[in-house]
Amino acid sequence: MYPDLKINKQLLVFGECPCNERRDMTLTIKNKNKDLILDFNFSKVAHFKAVPSKGKLFPDSEHNINVSFEPKGLGMFKQEIQLEILNGLYKLPIKLEGNSRALGQKAKGVRGPAAKTSDFEPEINLIDDEHAALTTLHETIRRKQAKEDPALTHIAEGDFEAKRAEV
Repeated sequence: MYPDLKINKQLLVFGECPCNERRDMTLTIKNKNKDLILDFNFSKVAHFKAVPSKGKLFPDSEHNINVSFEPKGLGMFKQEIQLEILNGLYKLPIKLEGNSRALGQKAKGVRGPAAKTSDFEPEINLIDDEHAALTTLHETIRRKQAKEDPALTHIAEGDFEAKRAEV
Protein backbone atom coordinates (compact mmCIF):
# COMPACT_ATOMS: atom_id res chain seq x y z
CA MET A 1 0.00 0.00 0.00
CA TYR A 2 1.39 3.39 -1.06
CA PRO A 3 0.49 6.88 0.13
CA ASP A 4 -1.74 8.87 -2.20
CA LEU A 5 -1.35 12.56 -1.34
CA LYS A 6 -2.58 15.66 -3.14
CA ILE A 7 -1.18 19.17 -2.57
CA ASN A 8 -3.03 22.19 -3.98
CA LYS A 9 0.23 24.13 -4.71
CA GLN A 10 3.89 23.25 -5.09
CA LEU A 11 5.01 26.88 -5.46
CA LEU A 12 4.05 29.63 -3.03
CA VAL A 13 5.01 33.16 -4.09
CA PHE A 14 4.50 35.68 -1.29
CA GLY A 15 5.54 38.80 -3.20
CA GLU A 16 6.79 41.81 -1.23
CA CYS A 17 6.80 41.76 2.56
CA PRO A 18 8.56 44.39 4.66
CA CYS A 19 11.15 43.18 7.13
CA ASN A 20 9.62 42.29 10.56
CA GLU A 21 6.13 41.79 9.06
CA ARG A 22 4.53 38.62 7.76
CA ARG A 23 2.46 37.24 4.90
CA ASP A 24 0.47 34.01 5.09
CA MET A 25 -0.84 31.60 2.48
CA THR A 26 -2.91 28.46 2.88
CA LEU A 27 -1.64 25.12 1.60
CA THR A 28 -4.10 22.23 1.44
CA ILE A 29 -2.90 18.64 1.67
CA LYS A 30 -5.26 15.72 1.13
CA ASN A 31 -4.83 12.03 1.91
CA LYS A 32 -6.60 10.32 -0.98
CA ASN A 33 -5.87 6.85 0.37
CA LYS A 34 -8.95 5.09 1.79
CA ASP A 35 -7.08 2.99 4.39
CA LEU A 36 -3.70 4.49 5.29
CA ILE A 37 -3.14 7.13 7.99
CA LEU A 38 -0.27 9.40 6.96
CA ASP A 39 2.10 11.16 9.36
CA PHE A 40 3.41 14.42 7.93
CA ASN A 41 6.19 16.78 8.93
CA PHE A 42 7.46 20.02 7.36
CA SER A 43 11.18 20.73 7.45
CA LYS A 44 12.39 24.03 8.92
CA VAL A 45 13.71 26.73 6.60
CA ALA A 46 14.81 30.30 7.28
CA HIS A 47 12.19 33.08 6.93
CA PHE A 48 9.33 30.62 6.28
CA LYS A 49 7.19 28.58 8.65
CA ALA A 50 4.43 25.96 8.28
CA VAL A 51 1.78 25.63 11.02
CA PRO A 52 0.99 22.99 12.02
CA SER A 53 4.43 21.70 11.17
CA LYS A 54 3.51 18.07 11.83
CA GLY A 55 0.46 15.92 12.29
CA LYS A 56 -1.62 13.03 11.02
CA LEU A 57 -3.76 12.86 7.91
CA PHE A 58 -6.57 10.38 8.32
CA PRO A 59 -7.82 8.39 5.32
CA ASP A 60 -9.76 10.43 2.76
CA SER A 61 -9.32 13.70 4.70
CA GLU A 62 -7.64 17.04 4.04
CA HIS A 63 -5.80 19.52 6.21
CA ASN A 64 -5.10 23.24 5.74
CA ILE A 65 -1.57 24.36 6.56
CA ASN A 66 -0.75 28.03 7.19
CA VAL A 67 2.58 28.83 5.51
CA SER A 68 4.11 32.14 6.64
CA PHE A 69 6.83 34.35 5.19
CA GLU A 70 8.47 36.35 8.01
CA PRO A 71 11.63 38.05 6.74
CA LYS A 72 14.06 39.21 9.42
CA GLY A 73 16.39 40.80 6.89
CA LEU A 74 16.31 42.45 3.48
CA GLY A 75 16.66 40.45 0.28
CA MET A 76 15.07 38.04 -2.15
CA PHE A 77 14.35 34.67 -0.57
CA LYS A 78 13.92 31.40 -2.46
CA GLN A 79 13.72 28.31 -0.31
CA GLU A 80 12.43 24.78 -0.56
CA ILE A 81 10.51 23.27 2.31
CA GLN A 82 10.16 19.49 2.44
CA LEU A 83 6.85 17.83 3.23
CA GLU A 84 7.93 14.52 4.74
CA ILE A 85 5.45 11.65 4.77
CA LEU A 86 5.67 8.48 6.90
CA ASN A 87 8.68 9.59 8.98
CA GLY A 88 10.65 10.85 5.98
CA LEU A 89 10.10 7.79 3.80
CA TYR A 90 8.61 10.07 1.13
CA LYS A 91 9.57 13.72 0.62
CA LEU A 92 7.72 16.28 -1.45
CA PRO A 93 9.47 19.61 -2.18
CA ILE A 94 7.43 22.83 -2.02
CA LYS A 95 9.11 25.96 -3.40
CA LEU A 96 8.75 29.20 -1.46
CA GLU A 97 9.59 32.69 -2.73
CA GLY A 98 9.36 36.11 -1.13
CA ASN A 99 11.01 39.53 -1.28
CA SER A 100 11.82 42.00 1.45
CA ARG A 101 13.07 45.34 0.18
CA ALA A 102 11.75 47.64 2.90
CA LEU A 103 11.90 47.88 6.67
CA GLY A 104 8.65 47.37 8.54
CA GLN A 105 7.77 48.26 12.10
CA LYS A 106 8.77 45.77 14.73
CA ALA A 107 5.72 44.88 16.81
CA LYS A 108 5.85 46.07 20.41
CA GLY A 109 3.45 43.87 22.30
CA VAL A 110 2.60 43.50 25.95
CA ARG A 111 5.11 41.28 27.75
CA GLY A 112 5.70 40.11 31.29
CA PRO A 113 3.12 39.23 33.94
CA ALA A 114 0.51 41.60 32.45
CA ALA A 115 0.54 39.73 29.13
CA LYS A 116 -2.31 37.42 28.13
CA THR A 117 -1.93 34.32 25.98
CA SER A 118 -3.51 36.20 23.08
CA ASP A 119 -0.72 38.82 23.24
CA PHE A 120 1.74 36.18 22.01
CA GLU A 121 -0.39 35.00 19.08
CA PRO A 122 0.90 36.24 15.71
CA GLU A 123 -1.38 38.42 13.61
CA ILE A 124 -2.31 36.42 10.51
CA ASN A 125 -2.02 38.39 7.26
CA LEU A 126 -3.58 36.01 4.73
CA ILE A 127 -2.93 36.83 1.07
CA ASP A 128 -3.76 35.16 -2.23
CA ASP A 129 -1.74 34.83 -5.44
CA GLU A 130 -3.23 38.01 -6.92
CA HIS A 131 -2.33 40.14 -3.89
CA ALA A 132 1.22 38.75 -3.89
CA ALA A 133 1.60 39.65 -7.57
CA LEU A 134 0.23 43.16 -6.93
CA THR A 135 2.75 43.82 -4.16
CA THR A 136 5.62 42.79 -6.43
CA LEU A 137 4.29 44.90 -9.30
CA HIS A 138 3.80 47.91 -7.02
CA GLU A 139 7.36 47.71 -5.68
CA THR A 140 8.80 47.39 -9.19
CA ILE A 141 6.84 50.43 -10.43
CA ARG A 142 7.75 52.45 -7.35
CA ARG A 143 11.47 51.73 -7.75
CA LYS A 144 11.43 52.47 -11.48
CA GLN A 145 9.60 55.77 -11.00
CA ALA A 146 11.86 56.78 -8.11
CA LYS A 147 14.85 56.39 -10.44
CA GLU A 148 13.20 58.37 -13.26
CA ASP A 149 11.44 61.06 -11.22
CA PRO A 150 11.28 60.88 -7.42
CA ALA A 151 8.27 63.22 -7.44
CA LEU A 152 6.12 60.51 -9.14
CA THR A 153 6.60 57.92 -6.40
CA HIS A 154 3.46 58.97 -4.50
CA ILE A 155 1.27 58.40 -7.61
CA ALA A 156 2.17 54.69 -7.83
CA GLU A 157 1.57 54.27 -4.10
CA GLY A 158 -1.90 55.83 -4.42
CA ASP A 159 -2.79 53.52 -7.33
CA PHE A 160 -1.65 50.48 -5.35
CA GLU A 161 -3.68 51.45 -2.28
CA ALA A 162 -6.81 51.83 -4.45
CA LYS A 163 -6.23 48.37 -6.01
CA ARG A 164 -5.51 46.86 -2.59
CA ALA A 165 -8.83 48.22 -1.27
CA GLU A 166 -10.62 46.40 -4.13
CA VAL A 167 -9.03 43.04 -3.13
